[in-house]
Formats: sequence, structure tokens, C-alpha cells
Amino acid sequence: VKDNFRPMLCLSFLAGAVLALCHFLYYMAIRYQTDTMWMVCIIPIAFSALFILPVFTISVVMIPVYNNSLMQIFRMAFLVYIKGFAKVLLGVVLTIALSVIGMLPNTFCHFVFGLAAAVTAPTILLGWTLFCYNRFDKDINPIICPELIGRGLYIPPEESSEEF
Repeated sequence: VKDNFRPMLCLSFLAGAVLALCHFLYYMAIRYQTDTMWMVCIIPIAFSALFILPVFTISVVMIPVYNNSLMQIFRMAFLVYIKGFAKVLLGVVLTIALSVIGMLPNTFCHFVFGLAAAVTAPTILLGWTLFCYNRFDKDINPIICPELIGRGLYIPPEESSEEF
């Protein structure tokens, strides 16, 4: 906690600012009901969902692993995202799917999917973390930290073929 609170705090403030901007633009698009204003407001929201959200979610997993500045973390997270664009985007969608469905304006969706998201959150976040570690082993660790490749994996000892 002592080593990672500053970059996590900065990342949290940036994520909150992006979220506040997206909410502002969304309500602005609803208020001014012209097609032009709707497009002007929706384009930054789509950009945030396609690029900023995945990079931030990768950065959250990356901060405890690498001892770099936040800008270097963002660069490495963007590299991981671009190299595995489809897989990472699918992973983000699957990670937030229950929560998003739980936000639909329906009492059944709020209750059932909100409860399911809360109960399964630890498992889902563990899956996202392991997915990110796998992407790091493929995209970053061979170049920057080869000593981290496969670290923490259980490799059973080889059975000796010698007869006693």
C-alpha cells in the first residue's frame, strides 16, 4: 500500500475526471436534442470507452508489478492494449458486463444482475488480473523484465526416469 498509493490515487482522480466529463457530455447530449450536438457529445464518450477505460484497467493491474512512473505505466498499458486489441477489449467487456446490465433502468436487472455482480466481483477481478499478467508475459516482460516471465506459476518437478 505504501509503495502504490500515489500512482493509484492519481489514476483514481484521472478516472473520476474522465467519468465526470462523460456524464456531463451525456447529459448535455440529452438536453440539446440536435443530431450535431449529440454527435459532438457522444464521440468523446466513445473514445473514453474504447481507449481510456481499457488502458486504465490494465494500468490498475500494472501498478503493483512494475516500479515506474504513472506516465510510463500508461505507455506500457497502451502498448499491451494495442498489441492485443481484440482480446483486451473483449476481456474488458466481459469483466464489466454484469455491472453494466445491473445498471439498466429495470428493477429486475438492478436486483438480479447487481447482486450477481457483487457476489462474483472477486472472481471476475481475479480473472482480469490473471488475464493481464498473461498479456504482460507476452507483450512487455520479454523486452523489459524477462525474469518475470512465468513467475508464480507452479511447475511440477520432473519425474526421474532412473530406476532404483
